[in-house]
Amino acid sequence: MPHRTARSLLFATAFVVSGFAAEDPKPAPSLEDRFQQFDKDGDGRVTAEEAGNAAWFKRLDRAGKGYVTREEIRTLDRLLAERANGGGALPGAPESAVADDSLRQGPKRLKPADAGVGRLVPDLPFTDLNGKPGKLSDFKSRSALVIAFTSTSCPVTKKYAPALARLEKEFAAQGVAFLFINPTASDSLADIRATRC
Repeated sequence: MPHRTARSLLFATAFVVSGFAAEDPKPAPSLEDRFQQFDKDGDGRVTAEEAGNAAWFKRLDRAGKGYVTREEIRTLDRLLAERANGGGALPGAPESAVADDSLRQGPKRLKPADAGVGRLVPDLPFTDLNGKPGKLSDFKSRSALVIAFTSTSCPVTKKYAPALARLEKEFAAQGVAFLFINPTASDSLADIRATRC
């Protein structure tokens, strides 16, 4: 999703300059200053209403919460500064865009909103092993849906498939559905059936 991050940075720039005339000789205010101007009630959040329902708001509200926090703006400000100073690649950029030294760093803790947690998944179509078409909305009556991506050639799938099958049986009575998705075009139906959980 490198384009989504780049778009967020672009719209963060629009957030900074929105409302300023092109002939204004003063330097553009920082994201923090603009946030302060929009945060009319001083609660550390800018809502769509406080932003005047501006088009850029939805792009900054990546988690779809209905508000943008000061911390999210600071993160965007930091990313813009790093990018302007020739810093590392944007999050989500291909590995070829990342310096070799960054591969030796420890894992980075992601905020759930940055990883898409809390967003609705589109009603994606799929075809089951018997050729029957389905959609994610077919599971809306279930209390939860666990989606696991699998592959017959993946060692992780081979290791955890039995545990997933056990969990599927264990939680079926509680209305939890499991959907195993094999996106690997080279896996044959026979192989998928043989390794099915």
